[in-house]
Amino acid sequence: MPCRRNVWCRIVDCSAQPQEKIKKFGGIFMGTCLGNLCYDKQVKKNRTDGREGGYVNMDKKGKLIAIIVCACVGGLILCLCIGAGAAFVAAAVLGRTSGGLNRETGDAIDRRLEEYAEAAQRAYDSEDPDLFGDWDPDEIIREAERNTQENQPSADEQAGQPDNGGQTQGSSQTGSQGGVTLSMEEGASALSYAKAEVQSLDVEVKMGQITIVQSDSDAIEISATGAAEAVLTAQVLWDGTLQIQDHTPLSVRQRYLPNRAAELLHLTIALPADGSYQKVELEADAAEISVGQEITADEIDISLDAGTLRGESLLTAIREMDLETNAGEIVLDQIQVGTLSIECTAGNVTAAGSVAGNLEVDSDVGNVELTLAGALGQYNYEIESTAGSISVAGETYSGKQRINNQSPFTMELEAAAGSISVEFAE
Repeated sequence: MPCRRNVWCRIVDCSAQPQEKIKKFGGIFMGTCLGNLCYDKQVKKNRTDGREGGYVNMDKKGKLIAIIVCACVGGLILCLCIGAGAAFVAAAVLGRTSGGLNRETGDAIDRRLEEYAEAAQRAYDSEDPDLFGDWDPDEIIREAERNTQENQPSADEQAGQPDNGGQTQGSSQTGSQGGVTLSMEEGASALSYAKAEVQSLDVEVKMGQITIVQSDSDAIEISATGAAEAVLTAQVLWDGTLQIQDHTPLSVRQRYLPNRAAELLHLTIALPADGSYQKVELEADAAEISVGQEITADEIDISLDAGTLRGESLLTAIREMDLETNAGEIVLDQIQVGTLSIECTAGNVTAAGSVAGNLEVDSDVGNVELTLAGALGQYNYEIESTAGSISVAGETYSGKQRINNQSPFTMELEAAAGSISVEFAE
């Protein structure tokens, strides 16, 4: 008896011979693999050309969407129409395309993919494939790019008109990457943004020095000095995020390795004394970061690949703080956070202060030292040490252990081959 005519049966072709099914799913699998291979190749090319940012940083979400696009569009849908061979080629093209997407365009494509997935589910549930509608991957990308352009600041706003957060500029120009390109000349006027227009702060610098200080006014001021080849842009996004991005090409950065980062770029960010933010993100590949101004935000994320970050002033994360380093060093003298998450691959993290909620620490071969307000009994503990060392309040633990203190908060500590030390200052 023939199978019912619905979307799933059209995809798997229930009436096909086993060898035909193998060819079809082989095309889907190989198309996905090739698509991702082309995605990675395009990402590497973008990095070589100095066009990093958004999805070309090969973050987890970007990689996931590339897989979805290549598998669903390049595999499943196109296999229905033109076979596995064409799907194989289509996936390669889609993988290369998704490797060059920026974050806003990728997010828009992600939303459209979710809409088509929901439509496919409705068609499957109702056994009516016509409910699925037309699938046009090119139109999805075109629509996402149109939406992205509509959400970007206008040329006047980028050039420093009041519509862009009351921004004023000195010796700067509109950059091709989006936003205003900061002048690297000594003594150039700082960019200034009205605090009322800035809800979040996102700083992404590849290499150089970052200094965060207190502003003399109620505005956020940004200035930079360094090599003429360094490219740094700033803009206020549609959601109120002040985004500062480093577009300096890799070939330029390589000339300043290993000990001349400060000559390449020195970024100074002056924040108002009483400012608070929804989210503050500090991300650097190889930089020296100094935080000399108190920061209060709902969320604070610090990601340091290599280099150092020193926070001498109080950092307050009302909801959560995330600290991540691969081979760098993070030192925070004063923190007040709701929940704290630390991921230390091979670097060092040292922090002191109070954690009102849960705490999670993962150390591969790195070293984490925490000095917290409170007492040992304020937490439950989940401890796992493979070949590493874990010490809590002077007592060393090994293997897997669980300690239930009937507390609403839990401290999860995991050390593969690194070390974790937690002390309490009552």
